[in-house]
Amino acid sequence: MSEHAGPVALASPLRSFRALFASVRIRLILLVLLVLAPAFGLLVYVADRERENGKDDVREKALYLARLAAAEQSQIVQVTHSKLQYLATAPETRGAGNGACDALLAREIKSHPYFDNLGVLGPDGIRFCSVLQPDQKVDLSDRTYFRRALETRQFSIGDFQIGKSSGKPSIGFGYPALDANGAVRGVVYATLNLDWIGQSLARKQLPPEAALSVIDNQGTMLARFPANDELIGKPIAPAVLREILMHQGDGTLDGAGSTGARLVWGYVPLLEGPSGSLIVRVSIPVGTAYVRVEQTYYRNLLFIALTAMGVMFIAWVGSERLIMRPVQALNTTVQRLRRGEYGVRTGAKYAEGELGELARAFDNLAAALQDREEAQREYLALIEQSAGKDKLLRLFYDLPFVGLAVTSPTSKRWLQVNDRMCEMLGYPRDELMALAWTEITHPDDLAANMALFQRMAAGEFDAFQFDKRFLRKDGGIVDTTMECQCMRHRDGSIETVVIMVQDITERKRSEAALKRAFDDLQQQAITDPLTGLYNRRFLYEVLPRELARAGRNKIAVAVMMMDIDHFKRVNDTYGHEAGDLVLKEIARTIKTTLRASDICCRYGGEEISVVLPEAPVDGARMRAEVLRAAIEKLEVEGPGQKRIRVTISIGVAVYPGHGTNADALLRAADEALYEAKGAGRNRVVVKSASDAASNQDKSPTFSLSAQSPQP
Repeated sequence: MSEHAGPVALASPLRSFRALFASVRIRLILLVLLVLAPAFGLLVYVADRERENGKDDVREKALYLARLAAAEQSQIVQVTHSKLQYLATAPETRGAGNGACDALLAREIKSHPYFDNLGVLGPDGIRFCSVLQPDQKVDLSDRTYFRRALETRQFSIGDFQIGKSSGKPSIGFGYPALDANGAVRGVVYATLNLDWIGQSLARKQLPPEAALSVIDNQGTMLARFPANDELIGKPIAPAVLREILMHQGDGTLDGAGSTGARLVWGYVPLLEGPSGSLIVRVSIPVGTAYVRVEQTYYRNLLFIALTAMGVMFIAWVGSERLIMRPVQALNTTVQRLRRGEYGVRTGAKYAEGELGELARAFDNLAAALQDREEAQREYLALIEQSAGKDKLLRLFYDLPFVGLAVTSPTSKRWLQVNDRMCEMLGYPRDELMALAWTEITHPDDLAANMALFQRMAAGEFDAFQFDKRFLRKDGGIVDTTMECQCMRHRDGSIETVVIMVQDITERKRSEAALKRAFDDLQQQAITDPLTGLYNRRFLYEVLPRELARAGRNKIAVAVMMMDIDHFKRVNDTYGHEAGDLVLKEIARTIKTTLRASDICCRYGGEEISVVLPEAPVDGARMRAEVLRAAIEKLEVEGPGQKRIRVTISIGVAVYPGHGTNADALLRAADEALYEAKGAGRNRVVVKSASDAASNQDKSPTFSLSAQSPQP
């Protein structure tokens, strides 16, 4: 398979795609759709809003039902609160073993059938007074309502429980009883019969598909309507509970129920506070609630799609009769005129409108071109009879190294070309003269060339010079410098344009090669030839720029100075060739370990410096430790397959804390390096903050001056 098969195969569909969208009919349909797009967009927006409004109505319905049910449950909680508050202050509830306390509680529970039990606990949680089993002392210190009442000294709500006296599922409420000094002397409690809550919920007028329930703040379901004993006392989905508790107060949410079905919930808290809470929740299945909303939404979208298809069909059929046929007829006439049939006419009726005006303008243009062609033939006949003709022909053929041509200012066609022009562009003379110079000008140069030509035609100047590219017949490109000189009629209009063209392709290639060579030399000037790292010269150029940028942007820049520990031993033991190999491997490890934005330079000998843009102290220390550990693990194969291992010491300084200019920062990093070597080598030392201020004032041991040391 040819190596060009891939690009050609890709180019063919691309040309077909471009040709499709070049069609006037397609553009007309696109224009119609573009005009109607806002209307279609508005219809889609309205349909979407109706959909969302329908969903909002379902959510509001769920929240309304939850609020309605919560109102009655809230009354029970408030009655319980008031009753316990009264009993906490009653004299009968103050002493253990007091028969009057049992009698008081027995009378009170008769008027509140939704209570399973009423009782009083001592501060240790031992029950000494109760309606149920009044003679038994029961330890209820583990009940959450008891602990919360002691902690908060407020009315408290407990969790789902099985009563120790009643043996029934219930929920407890507690209220602290205080003595004269404000100390807790006990807790009065009541247990609420969950069956009563279920009967209360059953009285609500719920839709057939809805369910109403009461849960505590642990997510335990206390009551439900319609009744479902399997769910009572069981926790709801943790994700649903988190959402309810996260959004304090009432609200709605969508999610999956215990069976996995999608539901819409409306929830309302009965009581919120540190003592616990109850939540009333109404659930409506999404499939039932949203079915009508979704049906309406998709019906509206179908209507919009059908309307768009109808508009496209009308535009397609109408464009064929009203636009495409006249345009195709006009295009056929244009092609005949292009082939030189100047007597051709459209033959169209000049009706009102743009197409009629276009046909009239085209016929007028064809008549003008026919007149111009006849005048041109007469002009050339006069040229051939004059001595100037001989001089012009000699000029064409006596200068084989320069392309010369004469062009028409209106058609832009070549009226005469010499041999060099044909050779330069790769066309036979008859083919070249059948073309206009605009057709073989590189597309990127055509606009500038036409602008100069139009300015010359307007009389701003009579000649201009322009570097441009011509397209050869074989598809190649010729770089040229072109000089144009116009010859004018007495009225100032251009008669002909004489063009002189020189091929500067080789010069352009030489200039490009020279630029590449210069770039290579420049790269060599800033690169260390052994390690491939940047050299010290480049460090002196780049570090001040990085510090200036860091100062403008208020960011940190770190500098690492590192030295290979005992590198002289490597050279003495294995030879300098092995030492060079160690330097190369360490340089490779540094470049692969650090970030691409970090700048690594060979400072000299076995010393290497690294500039870390946007690196604070902790980040610089971390990267230095990673680099030190990577070098410590490095093994280099030396002479005789001996394994050479080395370590490095690293000093780190960070702008602006350790230095506000390049000299001070490099000096601080160098001092930190010497501290690392003095501390035993193979370690990282960050310049201490206490030395930073004095380091700013020291005289520089070296300077980033124009006289930079050689790499």
